[in-house]
Amino acid sequence: MERLPSLQTIRSEWGALVRLAGPVILGELAWIAMPVVDTWMLGRVSPEAMGALSIGRAAYMTVGIVGLGLLLSLDTFVAQAYGAGRRAECSAWLRHGLVLAVLASAPLGALYLAGLWLIRRAGIEPGVLAETLGYMKILGLSLPVLLAYAALRRFLQAIHLVRPVMWALVTANLVNAAGNWVLIFGKLGFSPLGAKGAAWATCAAFVYMAGFLACTVAWLYRSGWDPSPRGGWRIERQRLAQLLRLGWPAALQVLLELGVFSAATALAGRFEATSLAAHQIALTAASVTYMVPLGLSSAAAVRVGHAVGRLHNMGASAEELAGLFAGDRQSSPAAAASA
Repeated sequence: MERLPSLQTIRSEWGALVRLAGPVILGELAWIAMPVVDTWMLGRVSPEAMGALSIGRAAYMTVGIVGLGLLLSLDTFVAQAYGAGRRAECSAWLRHGLVLAVLASAPLGALYLAGLWLIRRAGIEPGVLAETLGYMKILGLSLPVLLAYAALRRFLQAIHLVRPVMWALVTANLVNAAGNWVLIFGKLGFSPLGAKGAAWATCAAFVYMAGFLACTVAWLYRSGWDPSPRGGWRIERQRLAQLLRLGWPAALQVLLELGVFSAATALAGRFEATSLAAHQIALTAASVTYMVPLGLSSAAAVRVGHAVGRLHNMGASAEELAGLFAGDRQSSPAAAASA
């Protein structure tokens, strides 16, 4: 019978977990800050513009979350390879994650277009519908970039390089806020675009995040992190199959979770624009509290993967218990804040 780790071991691992989770949580908060800023700025335009943000972003993330869920499998494979000291294998998983991001973009893009067709027939208030369609058509262009960013982020987090991810997200908020100010309100000689301006600003922020992480990865390899990468860009079907096999359940789970909120948003779109705008504010506020336990769970998954990669089962058990302990301590204030 396997012996449970000692309390001292759990405390030690909990400290390591919190050190890793801190930048991850800040990154998650920075991620949710972008729609918060969008909501605040579009609230100064019109309820219809806020309604477009609510419906359009919900539809975008409902489709995008499938791709993001598929790429969650990188956490497991990269973390285990890194824990075992196999950096060339980490590189192989990164390559295949990027390939999966590209391959997933086409069917997810088709699904997104189908969503546009459905929204036209959903009985949404005409003023909100016009704004929503314009917003969604622009934001949809960023879907492949979002998936590439997700693959790069999962790789960097799995090898404990979380600070570049945090800084990419924090500084992307500056790009998003500046783009909103210029394009929503028509500053610096640009025409005011309202919700469309917010969509273009979000696209620019996503491109910036992906570029930031791509430069980080390029610097990593130039510094000799993996001096002898194997296989080049040779694609192995088995690796892609492994990513899909582990990623599909995760994608389905997060889709079902987010789908409930997206369905509620679609129903709210049948009301007047002011009610839909109020729904967007309430949902955005609730989403902020979710980022703390989400960041902790992501960090715990990486720590467990490293321990499994080292074939150190006791370490994995300690990380799991530490993750549960930290999540319990942090979820209570988060739940209280959302009440």
